[in-house]
Amino acid sequence: MNSLTHLSTMSSPRKLKFHHHLPGILTFMTVLTIGCNQPAEDKHPENGENTEVLEWKAGGRDILYYMSLPAQMARVFEDSLLEFSPGLPNSPDNLDHYKTPFSMAVNMGVYGADLGYVSIMDRDKEAAETMLAIFSLSGKLGIPRELYEGLLSDLGGILRDPDKMSAQIDSVFRSLNVFLQQSGREELTASMLLGGWIESLYIASCIYNAQPGHRELLERIAEQKYSLNYLIHLLNNNQDNQELLQYNLMLKTLKRSYDEVSIMYEKGGVSVDTISKTIVAKQYRIETSQRAVAEIIEKLGSIRSRLIN
Repeated sequence: MNSLTHLSTMSSPRKLKFHHHLPGILTFMTVLTIGCNQPAEDKHPENGENTEVLEWKAGGRDILYYMSLPAQMARVFEDSLLEFSPGLPNSPDNLDHYKTPFSMAVNMGVYGADLGYVSIMDRDKEAAETMLAIFSLSGKLGIPRELYEGLLSDLGGILRDPDKMSAQIDSVFRSLNVFLQQSGREELTASMLLGGWIESLYIASCIYNAQPGHRELLERIAEQKYSLNYLIHLLNNNQDNQELLQYNLMLKTLKRSYDEVSIMYEKGGVSVDTISKTIVAKQYRIETSQRAVAEIIEKLGSIRSRLIN
């Protein structure tokens, strides 16, 4: 990966102190500990090694710590897009590769995130093909056509109305989740979430590689350490599924790189909205390194490659 630029310098530690803190209601999130740290000094080693510390203030946007629908994950890369890259989404031509329930479900999640990407880019043809790929996989999994028949019957109209399409796709994935859970196939719901999460971060990292000075996009990638912890927690509940167990080990390896991303909040300036699944903070500070960012991007690409091939 190209060397990252230093994003911004922090104001003096005397002006603002940050604390690692979140309410105890998020007990599964082990990434935050109560304490107080002063801003670290920026480091610019003369030997050019990829160890430069990056730290900057962030805020003005709530952090979504739990994304239950693949299409929701477009929030990670929305408003940060360059021109459309046709090689970025998973091709619907790969459908024949997916033979097992796990590969079908996980790539439903992948295509769900891809749908967010092509929709934002106003690519109607690709959006239609991606939706049909999702429906094809759901049919192979024995999911009733009635759950999405209404969407198919008005596909042209939905494609012309991005807001309507987003609402319809969310509705379809919610129905899919409910059906799978009621059918005792919760592992497939976890698989879809895994595929959607990895694909959204993969797209975001590819866009970031094309514009490495984009601070807000890097913030969004860094903030996903929260949803990564939730995803690991979810997959831990599916220990009997060997495929999910294998990918959970990969996620834990990814977590080791995300552990080098510190997100610190002002004391008393953070709250958690458990209904909208967001962390609300007026301002927070992110600290990481070029090496950690490079590792995260590399590991995301490796996991994604295994999921779609």
